[in-house]
Amino acid sequence: MQFTEEEWALLEDKKRMNGPFDCKSDSELYFGIYKRRYPEFEKAVPDRRERLQLWQIEAIATYPYPLFSCVVRDWSSALLRRYRTSNFGGFFYCGRWSRPAISPAEKRFQAAVEWGLPYVETMRSDMLFHFLTVAKVNAVRLNADVEYFLRTALRQSGDFHADWPVGHLLSELAEKRIAELDAAIARRDLDFVLETTPSCPALPLKEDSALSDL
Repeated sequence: MQFTEEEWALLEDKKRMNGPFDCKSDSELYFGIYKRRYPEFEKAVPDRRERLQLWQIEAIATYPYPLFSCVVRDWSSALLRRYRTSNFGGFFYCGRWSRPAISPAEKRFQAAVEWGLPYVETMRSDMLFHFLTVAKVNAVRLNADVEYFLRTALRQSGDFHADWPVGHLLSELAEKRIAELDAAIARRDLDFVLETTPSCPALPLKEDSALSDL
């Protein structure tokens, strides 16, 4: 999205008044500019929360880099704060759900996890990083192929000073699956990985050591 002179003036005024970048206020400012330019968007998507998320996902690729990192950072932080030690029995997320959600608590947890997935599927490195940190939640047990994809994509991005080792995952992955994952990374295709990841195994033990680099 290219800004008009008037829109640039609004952004510059904000910077002079408020100082450095602030995620929430800057997001609202950019969203306000978009709404003024495309008033039909509000009519097409009446629900404001849905409208805001659709706009954010579309804008990730075209707006300044820091603008939405905080959105997914806050999502992953909230999941860790609320659910890090939660235990739902046999209900957990491995790249798909182990079974249908039954209790209200399980449904709330499922909704909380799924809210952030459209952002992660944009394949921006900061989104992948925050998704990987969600693996610290007790009821998130990523399948080896999903974790391999995230770690390898992050290593190739070069955006974080970390090695993102995958050696602990290789014994769980067939050569054919690794080739599929590498091709999906080249295509930036997380959707493919989540759609083809195997069913969740029996509830595994949580290996904190494998997450020590997060």
